[in-house]
Amino acid sequence: MEQAVITAELRQKTSKGENKRLRKEGKIPGVLYGKGKEAASIVLSARQLQQVAAGEGARLLKLQLPGEAERTVLLKDIQYDHLYKNIHHVDLQEISLTEKITVTVPLVLAGEDARENDGGIVQQMLHELEIECLPTNLPEQIAADVSGLAIGDSLTVAELAVDEGIEIKTSPEETVVTVVAPTKVEEVEEEAAEEAPEAESEEEAAEENA
Repeated sequence: MEQAVITAELRQKTSKGENKRLRKEGKIPGVLYGKGKEAASIVLSARQLQQVAAGEGARLLKLQLPGEAERTVLLKDIQYDHLYKNIHHVDLQEISLTEKITVTVPLVLAGEDARENDGGIVQQMLHELEIECLPTNLPEQIAADVSGLAIGDSLTVAELAVDEGIEIKTSPEETVVTVVAPTKVEEVEEEAAEEAPEAESEEEAAEENA
């Protein structure tokens, strides 16, 4: 996974008022965690964060603090405003490239265009996976191949193919995707009409109320 470089500064003030001021200046408050280290309050560029935070799943970054060597960090958590447009806060976790990490990555479907044209509808039941691997083996996403599935078939986590060095922690019995027969709109409308009580005419209602 390609590692973007972001810069940050340590900060002393952590009040709500200070955080609000920082955001107005185009900066984002955050916290840097590290194994065996005390959490440090930091401030980062909103523009830089918006660029590296695009997409889903775990992101591996290089963090540069003034006067220090670059650190490898994981973009662990991102908090957005109520409109989900602007980043309000981030959590970064310093990691070692030689120690395995457990993260959640997006699960996407592949091979839909190559699947048999049987009219079946592909329904994705699972959209992310928990995996364990070295940071150097961290994938941006994992693909589930549905090209060989027909109506009535399904695919479980146990049947997913992943690169060497990646261990899936999500339950192997969970269903990833299933292919179902298309539902005819006409049949649904007919069933709904049969189940719905017949509406009384205005004349019948008037007679009952007389």
